[in-house]
Parts: sequence; C-alpha cells; structure tokens
Amino acid sequence: MFNEFLTQSNELETTSTELSDTRTEVERLTAALDQEASTSRFLREDLTATKARAGGLQRRAEALEAELAAARRGEDGWREMDGLYRQVGRELARCLAEIKSLSDVAGQVMSGQDPNMSALLGLGDMLQLTERTAAAAASSEEEPATRSEAIRSQVPRSCL
Repeated sequence: MFNEFLTQSNELETTSTELSDTRTEVERLTAALDQEASTSRFLREDLTATKARAGGLQRRAEALEAELAAARRGEDGWREMDGLYRQVGRELARCLAEIKSLSDVAGQVMSGQDPNMSALLGLGDMLQLTERTAAAAASSEEEPATRSEAIRSQVPRSCL
C-alpha cells in the first residue's frame, strides 16, 4: 500500500506540475491573444483610416481630372472666341471706314463743295480695307498680345 501511495503521490505531483505548466502556458497564450487582439484593432483602425484617405485622394483626383477637362474645353472656347474677335474686328473696321467716308462726304456737302463720289461710294476706303483684311488673315496665327494690335491696325487711324 505504501508503494501505491508513493506512486499516486508521484502521479499527483506530476499532474500538479503539468497543471501548473499548463496554467502558465494558458496565461502566456492569453497575453499573446490580447496582444494580437490589440494589434488587430490597431490594424483595423489603420485600414479604415487608409481607406478614408484613399477615398479622399480618389475624389481629389476625379476633381482634378474634371478641372483639366474644363480647362481643355476652355482652350477650345478661346479658339472659337478668337475667330469671333477677328470677325468683329473686320466688321468694326468696315463700319468705321463707312462712317469716315460718310463724315467726309457730309463735311464736303456742309462746306459747299461737291461730294467726292469715290468717297460717297466707299471705293477708296474699301480698297484699303480689303488690303488690311487680307494682311490680317495672313497673320491669323499670331500671339494673343499681338492680336489686339492686328485688330487696331485694321481700323483706319483717322477713325481712332
């Protein structure tokens, strides 16, 4: 019986040691699990923040693409407006030449002179205007700063 008691005592001591080791291992694994849970929460929060930043950057990129497209459309609009400005300049020059001719004829009539028929018909000024318009059309690819100068050059000096 004493041997049995010793055997059981040794088994109990071994079991107690194993239990203690198991508890230590459980505590270590619990601490590791807590650490992994904390890391997981941190990574989840970081992932959420990163997704939010990525969404913001994507919206910013889309806004910049839209702005670029609008700028490109604006360049096309400027080209169209440039053609209209040239046309308006030619029409304005033509109108000013006609006004000058009428003013000259009116001045001649008011002073009692016979009106100049070529001025009355606008033939002399029309020839000059045609030459200026042709020169302006040849230089249609000028820089924007010189375009206004080209339009001014189409207008007769006496009308300014």
